[in-house]
Amino acid sequence: MTRSTCPVCGSPLVWDYREGFVVCSGCGLVVENIIEEAYGGFEEEEPQPRRRRPVKRIVSENYSVNMRLYRMAEKRVRNKPWLTVDYGAVLSSRRFVKTIMSKASMEAVENIEANGYWEDVRNGLKLIEEFNPALLSRSERGKYALAYMLSVKVKTGKTPGPEDVARVFNISETNYRRLYNIVKNLAPKIQPPQAHGQALTH
Repeated sequence: MTRSTCPVCGSPLVWDYREGFVVCSGCGLVVENIIEEAYGGFEEEEPQPRRRRPVKRIVSENYSVNMRLYRMAEKRVRNKPWLTVDYGAVLSSRRFVKTIMSKASMEAVENIEANGYWEDVRNGLKLIEEFNPALLSRSERGKYALAYMLSVKVKTGKTPGPEDVARVFNISETNYRRLYNIVKNLAPKIQPPQAHGQALTH
């Protein structure tokens, strides 16, 4: 199947490997089965009555590879309700790097996107990698929170407050205080950039 958008509403199509359908992400229309039942030639054996033999037709040549990846990813998080899989990333990259994370970290990623904090997060990650790479060995949400706090501190001289950071990055106030102390000690070692951005501070 070459179509990538819904013939009704034009939304992107989603391959639902669990149910075996290609469905519209907008209106929910089932556009096609991933695996269909078709019928091939006849059995030639006599004297049995001739009957049609069911043959499976695979719609996508990548189906078997994608299904194997899907099952591998599903197995990795089975009985671990605190983990979630970005199946889209798994199927597009065909790797498991940064595709399985805790649900809390996934929520933090969505909050970062919604609040437009990625620029500060990325800048902070670069600073941490340059000045103290060991600090990157944290959970995804803890690492992103630290990067954001450090970036804002270096740019503005002020550290984002606990309410904003705890809400967006899905961390506790105890974790915030630990990150605050790290930023307090690390920021003075970093030369502030020439351009100053805007960020929420308290």
